[in-house]
Amino acid sequence: MHKNIIAVDAMTCEYGIEEVVKGSISASENDDISIILVGDKEKLKPIVDGYSTDSYIIEYLDIGRKAKNKKTKKENRGIAEKFRKEVYNNRISILDAKETIGMDEEPSLVRTRKDSSIVRSIYLLKQGIADAVVSAGNSGASAAAAYIYIGRIDSLKRNYHIIRVKHPRTKVLILCEIPSLLGSESSAIADVGANPDCSEHNIAQYALLVKSYLEVFKGIDNPQIAQLTIGEEDYKGSKRDKEAHRLLTRLDEIGAIRYLGNKEPYDLLYGSGDGYICDAKTGNIFLKTAEAFCKIMPKKKKENAADEKPGLALDGCEKYGGSVCLGINKTVVITHGKSDAATMQNSISLADRYAKVIEKVNERSNHLVEEYIPKLSLWYSLLHRK
Repeated sequence: MHKNIIAVDAMTCEYGIEEVVKGSISASENDDISIILVGDKEKLKPIVDGYSTDSYIIEYLDIGRKAKNKKTKKENRGIAEKFRKEVYNNRISILDAKETIGMDEEPSLVRTRKDSSIVRSIYLLKQGIADAVVSAGNSGASAAAAYIYIGRIDSLKRNYHIIRVKHPRTKVLILCEIPSLLGSESSAIADVGANPDCSEHNIAQYALLVKSYLEVFKGIDNPQIAQLTIGEEDYKGSKRDKEAHRLLTRLDEIGAIRYLGNKEPYDLLYGSGDGYICDAKTGNIFLKTAEAFCKIMPKKKKENAADEKPGLALDGCEKYGGSVCLGINKTVVITHGKSDAATMQNSISLADRYAKVIEKVNERSNHLVEEYIPKLSLWYSLLHRK
């Protein structure tokens, strides 16, 4: 059976390289995968050797060089195939990358800092050497690298014209899972970091991408989707929230989604609905608040266990640490900067599972966007025609 190769950005985790290495080795032992640790080999090799004797150094080659002609393309394919075969037969490999993009640096550096650990990881994915990338580094840089070097699915490249309305095209959407306080299944939320300045039309597209993820990856038939905002009433929220609510209601009317309406953070934490959509600022603030709550809850114990209210499981943050990039052609998982070994292991496992279905997720996303966004655009144009 086909085994996935996961490239891990090993240098930018706030908890240090060793946690990344431990999590990667645990993932390779528990799942049938091979890991490529991307980073400074002089720092990585001694740590890896302390936990495993089965490691392989990938010598530096310009696997990301631009193919100017058929000969160069053929050479690139040959290099990629050669290294994929070598990596495939090793549990842990190391690819040297001397630079990093720090948490406090601009994501746009992915265009110029080509020898950074995240860009080298993305190049492995682009060249077909790796099947997925996992990073605990700068989430903006990870999303930007995925957007620039991997590219969006076909339906998101098209410009669906809307009369008298200017809005940005959808870029990369970041989705994560939030465990329910009741201890049941999790709910998905997007966007949690990619596009803070999105429009109501982008949010309508988000609903279709999230639906595809829920249907294919989680196996939920006709999932329930809500907009995360400050109140359930139609008149609550910003101007964008109100317009997005109108668009989402229309998508429900034409059968594109099953829309629950506006919902508050309380509803998400108690598992009301399968998926939530919002702008990246709202989603990221909610996510970081939930993560802080997740870390505090296990420490809060009552004398009488029978009086305790349902709380997040001890492994809640570890289990749901990874966030998937939606709307791009290959698998990129972004995990929290403060990830320990257990969180890294679960994020790598998520990348492995998602890589096996991403083609079906993207196929479903393309179908939904191409079928329903033109209809929505026409309806909105007629609604605003003078």
